[in-house]
Amino acid sequence: MFTTILFGAVIAATALDVERIIVPDFDGHGVAADLTDAITDVVLTRLGKVTHTEVISRRDLQRLLDQETQRQLAGCVGDAECLSDIAGVLDAQRLLSGSVARVGNQTIITLTLIDTKDAKVRRRVSRTAQCEDNLARAASEATDALWSDVDPIENCVDCTEEPRWEAAVKFGNNFMTLFSDNLDVNDLGLSLDIDVGYRIWESFAVFGALGMRITSVRSAEGEVNLQVMPIDVGIRYHTPRFAEDLSAYAAMAVGLGFLRTEIKNKADFLTVFSGRAYVGIVYFLSANVGAIFEVSYELTSSTPEDVREQALNAAAIRLGLSYGF
Repeated sequence: MFTTILFGAVIAATALDVERIIVPDFDGHGVAADLTDAITDVVLTRLGKVTHTEVISRRDLQRLLDQETQRQLAGCVGDAECLSDIAGVLDAQRLLSGSVARVGNQTIITLTLIDTKDAKVRRRVSRTAQCEDNLARAASEATDALWSDVDPIENCVDCTEEPRWEAAVKFGNNFMTLFSDNLDVNDLGLSLDIDVGYRIWESFAVFGALGMRITSVRSAEGEVNLQVMPIDVGIRYHTPRFAEDLSAYAAMAVGLGFLRTEIKNKADFLTVFSGRAYVGIVYFLSANVGAIFEVSYELTSSTPEDVREQALNAAAIRLGLSYGF
């Protein structure tokens, strides 16, 4: 049925007393060829750890098969009987075919184990990853399940299954309004935020944030300089990625801070309560780095024990960068 196999390769294949497994190139659907090749390599490496097995990859087949048989092998994608015939020529007991498909924002890895004696599918396993960071893990889990004694089950390997640290730096403008002893002033100012969060469960993270708000305005009382440094803790919700590279989030935070006001060279320094709510969108530049657009509203107020009643409202628009690790 097939053209001649190199004689020496046949002798070598039949001499070894191990179970031989042929792993042709995986079939890709909606994914880059180099990504499909990388997942194939992960499976090959994992199979290499199985005792009493000899794994034959595409590169091995190129050395063992002539050009005509290689062309026939390339046309066997998805055809168990065709693949089984070629595996039988090499005296391989098993054949593992695979596919990598992109569906929405998920990547599905499917492995199929074929018995070359009767060309029947013995087991099929799928694993799903929602980001490229977990593709290697999904491929390894699928390989393990294929050789396990239990029946394989569908399983989703999600990006947020394991807790992750995340850090962000954001800078922008804010519109600030100060209420202080019958003084009411407002103007644009600068806003800087640095926060570090820890993903505790699926899409939720706890975080701590250090900020700085600065503005300088003129009023009937004279020039007013404002500096606010809130120190907050809060919780943040992240949506799953949509449109492949986008994600949204919403958060609330409360804490203490410091408010400094200066009018006519007279400075006033207060400890204040702070609270804020904000929403944002992240565009992922890579698997770990994202560009942030954020809108927030916050309220800063003097403590009840302080007779100098001061409050500061601020609405802000910020741009920034985030990094997950």
